[in-house]
Amino acid sequence: MKKNKRKRIIPHGWKEIKISDVFETSSGSTPTASKQEYYENGDIPWINSGELAKPYIYRTNNFITKEGYDNSSTKMYPIDTVLVAMYGATAGKASILKMEACTNQAVCAILPNPDYDPLFIKYSIDTLYDYLVGLSTGSARDNLSQAGIKDLKLIVPNSLKEQKQLASVLATLDKKITLNRQINDNLEAQLRLITSRYIFSCPNLEKKRIGEIATVKAGGDCPITFSKTRTRKCNIPIFSNGTEDRGLYGFTNKAKIEGHSITVAARGTIGYCERRLMPFVPIIRLLAITPKEDGAYIYLHQVIRGMKFNKNGSVQQQLTVPEISFIEIPYPHSGILHEYNNVASPIVEMIERNISENEILTKQRDELLPLLMNGQASVNSD
Repeated sequence: MKKNKRKRIIPHGWKEIKISDVFETSSGSTPTASKQEYYENGDIPWINSGELAKPYIYRTNNFITKEGYDNSSTKMYPIDTVLVAMYGATAGKASILKMEACTNQAVCAILPNPDYDPLFIKYSIDTLYDYLVGLSTGSARDNLSQAGIKDLKLIVPNSLKEQKQLASVLATLDKKITLNRQINDNLEAQLRLITSRYIFSCPNLEKKRIGEIATVKAGGDCPITFSKTRTRKCNIPIFSNGTEDRGLYGFTNKAKIEGHSITVAARGTIGYCERRLMPFVPIIRLLAITPKEDGAYIYLHQVIRGMKFNKNGSVQQQLTVPEISFIEIPYPHSGILHEYNNVASPIVEMIERNISENEILTKQRDELLPLLMNGQASVNSD
């Protein structure tokens, strides 16, 4: 693994540390997958590297049994352990454990040391994300290893109080982002209940093909006029089939889709769908569905997100325009749809406001991160 030998200016009152010099590190393991008794009805939280996309881990998607735990080399880690994904889609991402849990072998655990603020260490590792990603995407996929993470060097304030002050600025932003996401999860749950009450409970709904009630288009090549960030000239979002940042790929100067629409991933994360309320450009591997009836986009999104798509294709699984156009769905008459939208629209507007606020908060956090973690900005103790 390459050394992170970047020349750093160490601010007055700060010091350079090596992870292995001040922290105990460890990695987990995976109980034998074929042993059903290692997983069924398990109650021991078990984290894989894919779950390290969020700053805090309060719960896990997976559990193992005591038998699975006893028959593997995984270990239980305490609250405030810093977890770093070593490979996979989240390689280089760091999270703070806010529960006792064990992990698989793709996660490096940096155990707490009372002389160092775990949040500061997590955010300091975040500043090395591009460097770590560069290692994990090299010719050898195992370049990002526990030994390599132990070898990382960070600069930290000598004062634990200052570490906490600096990290708390970023933590405040991250907690608000997390809260907005939790609120949106609750709002989406309300939306599903409203859809069931107003539409799915209606008897004798007419079946219509998606191609009859909406225009379906496939995304094209990325526009020539392109910016990775939003600018005055390039302020139209470009979306791909990815899931991170709702598939945001970049920005351009002219929209391809103007009306309220739904996008559906045609490859990779097939079926992943999002509402799009503003003009945008879809690119390859993404389908754009624009309802012909005003206001039908909320209902159509609810229906599509509940679908299970057949993953066809001998070489690469994909969803095509004809396939989705010929899918039949129950479709309400205009009166029911109008009544449904009167209730559902305010909820969607709240969800979109929270998403927009999170985009602003994320930008602020990303701009502050290197300044605070490298001593280029300080926090007033008051």
